[in-house]
Amino acid sequence: MQVESKNKLKEVCPYELESSNCRHCCPESAPCVAACPKGAIYEIAEGVLAVEYDLCNGCGKCAEACPHSAITIKEGKAFKCDLCLSVFDEPQCIASGLAEIKYTEEEKREIWDALGWAFFENGEYSVDLPAISFWEARILKEVVDRYTKLRGEFTWEEVIDGLEYERGTIKRESKERIMWWIKKTYEEYGPLSFLQQEDIEEIATVRLRDPIRVYLRGKGWRETNLAFWNGEYFTNVVNRFAVSVGRRINLKNPRVNAVLPDGSRLHAVVPPLSSGHA
Repeated sequence: MQVESKNKLKEVCPYELESSNCRHCCPESAPCVAACPKGAIYEIAEGVLAVEYDLCNGCGKCAEACPHSAITIKEGKAFKCDLCLSVFDEPQCIASGLAEIKYTEEEKREIWDALGWAFFENGEYSVDLPAISFWEARILKEVVDRYTKLRGEFTWEEVIDGLEYERGTIKRESKERIMWWIKKTYEEYGPLSFLQQEDIEEIATVRLRDPIRVYLRGKGWRETNLAFWNGEYFTNVVNRFAVSVGRRINLKNPRVNAVLPDGSRLHAVVPPLSSGHA
């Protein structure tokens, strides 16, 4: 992951950095981590390094070791970009439009893993979706994990409030985006929620991670920029439809073929009857 910054970064950065040169190196091989004699540089989140200021003595060895000139020494402490995770906030340089994050394919997959479904940049039939940041996707995944462990004893909002109590305030805008994605993903039908237009006559998905296809009236089949990313999530979405007619798909009953209350037909097959999901 790389943050590409523009001018005036210092005005919004909580650490008053003049540039965001940090490449967020792998913690196991990051030169700054190896150079710090106090162990003050730590992994605050997967793939993101931060400075523990109580341990930092401002010796500057981390700054000397960094090949990207991404660490600044001032007032006896080292400062570097940590995507604002140490202050539990959305990266201010990005929120203000002064910088942008370019995600690697691996990081995109992590976002899709958190959702259970994927959205690509292009498709023959493209759906525009609100942006979700890498930081928000991490919070979303943590909220979902906690909600699942609590077995529905608390609402989504209560789980987020509990996370805030432990970690610090989440900005209202970020919380609203996270809740939007949670509701679309876990209370509605994920990618299928965005494929309900009148000109779509049929929806088909043959294999996980392949684009979902739609049949457009008068135009034929088109690939979308959406896909189911994991089998468990696909099965959960199928069952949200199937429950309305008293059906359920699982390992013992890996096929469902039913007419839904609105007259549409649901046909789905999962392993072991299929090599993928359809």
